[in-house]
Amino acid sequence: MVDVPNRKLLVGLVATTVALSLSPTAATAAVHSGATTFAAPTNPPSLNPQPPADEQNQYLSSASVSYNDATGTVTVGETFWATSYWTPQWQSYDYPYGSDGAPLAYQPVQIGNVCPGSSTPSNELDLNTDEYTGDANGNQLSTPAYASNASLHGFEGQVSGTLSFDGTTWTAVVQSPYFAHQNWRCATIGQPGVPEGTISLNGYPKPPPPIPVIPVFLGAPYHGKGLQRKPFVITYTGDGTGFFAGYGRTSHRPKVGRLHWSQWTSKEAMATGADWNDNCNPDCATGLRRAYRVRLKLYRPASLGGYYVFTRMAVTYTHTRPPHEHKQSYILKLRYEGSSSGLFWSFS
Repeated sequence: MVDVPNRKLLVGLVATTVALSLSPTAATAAVHSGATTFAAPTNPPSLNPQPPADEQNQYLSSASVSYNDATGTVTVGETFWATSYWTPQWQSYDYPYGSDGAPLAYQPVQIGNVCPGSSTPSNELDLNTDEYTGDANGNQLSTPAYASNASLHGFEGQVSGTLSFDGTTWTAVVQSPYFAHQNWRCATIGQPGVPEGTISLNGYPKPPPPIPVIPVFLGAPYHGKGLQRKPFVITYTGDGTGFFAGYGRTSHRPKVGRLHWSQWTSKEAMATGADWNDNCNPDCATGLRRAYRVRLKLYRPASLGGYYVFTRMAVTYTHTRPPHEHKQSYILKLRYEGSSSGLFWSFS
């Protein structure tokens, strides 16, 4: 039989809380798990033997979390630095837990479907542990008994679980069908005076990458408009004298076709069409417009001004090029000029 610390040492798990965010999305794999480790305490050990309570109130060494989304089972294991005589930084704190508290060695854990740092609100599952020194009739037990229980916000009642100690690791287990298929992905665990550790629960498929958009006119978005995928036309000059569209005949008032997109993914987009130029003779309003066949490639997606966009556009003339262009190809770079000016294409 494994020895467990005496009742006086078991002071801290009564209010252990596990916060669980609920998601309507069912997980695709059954078991998701992860683990983390903690550095050794920075305060030095004592040359003098400490009281037994201090020797047992050790710092976290490692922690693991396992979540079975098929059965709704949550298992948390915690191990501690075994070196004797570490003097915990919080040993003089006044804990209001009472003499029937559960192990101080067991530290709070939070589990949810969103990793730390998100502002997404979550419902909570409260996980508590207890040490029992007597039975329901008030009779003294020869050895303490340990248990855990959980309550889910929005539900009445509690779910009973287990708490065990094998001489090295404390393990708490709670299970309910209401915990199943909740898409819980992250866990955080910490203790006083030690940086919080984060555990990612693996086994979930990665979410698909976002699909970028591009501005179809300079200064977009304007009143929420002007950002598209596979646009028919892309205007790259502020006065509208230069734009990419489908090929057409030279005219003062040409019939402009659509760009033909062969690809639009999370990484790049490809199109063929024409670069329409205005010779502005005698002025840009009545000038002659001519189309030069081009191949467009959009790439290097990134967030600009809070919009996920392609930030580069490679332009290649597949036949003749405009008289003012000295190269057969060039690259336009997308810039963000602030909320009042929006997004602009510029020569890199």
